[in-house]
Amino acid sequence: MQKAVQGFTIMKIQVLLKRGIYFFVFLQIKKQGNMDILVRKATDRDIAAMKSKPVWTCEVSQFDWHYDSEETCLLVEGEVSVSYGSKSVSFGAGDLVVFPQGLSCVWNVKKPVRKHYMFK
Repeated sequence: MQKAVQGFTIMKIQVLLKRGIYFFVFLQIKKQGNMDILVRKATDRDIAAMKSKPVWTCEVSQFDWHYDSEETCLLVEGEVSVSYGSKSVSFGAGDLVVFPQGLSCVWNVKKPVRKHYMFK
């Protein structure tokens, strides 16, 4: 079992029953990193580094997404807002965006997207 709880991932839980009372023993707990999406204007160096990376395109749409790995992307075209938890960020052409590993979010593609991307 793996479950996120207030900045921690519980990897394994053991349930013990003693005298009619259930005890939950957390055997493995892993602290999660920062779950914020980072957005900034891409520098010339960023653009040069990302140009050789694969390209992903998407039409106007809305969908759920989960990041099993950290992703860095450079938006070449488009406009997007991404909601996660109680937060939301917007970005567009010329922005460099980093999505942390473990993030679950909702993408709202407002204008068709073309981006270069890489996973760590």
